[in-house]
Amino acid sequence: MDPIEKAIRGALEKGDVEDSAFRRRIYASAEQALVRSLTAKPNTTAQEQAARIQHLRSIAANIEGEFTPVDAPSIAPQ
Repeated sequence: MDPIEKAIRGALEKGDVEDSAFRRRIYASAEQALVRSLTAKPNTTAQEQAARIQHLRSIAANIEGEFTPVDAPSIAPQ
């Protein structure tokens, strides 16, 4: 398992994974930590930073997909 995915899943286990706001906070915190880590490394190029952030977002989207029903009916305003 990817270390970023493992860290996100570990953080999710510590709270209410059914709460979408909680999950969003975890994803945002992971991204903020990654950005801090990347900015602390002066040899990292902008392209490398963007790729790492996109990778994290992809992992978060995959994890989030596990909580979002595929066949959820859309509710249109009346």
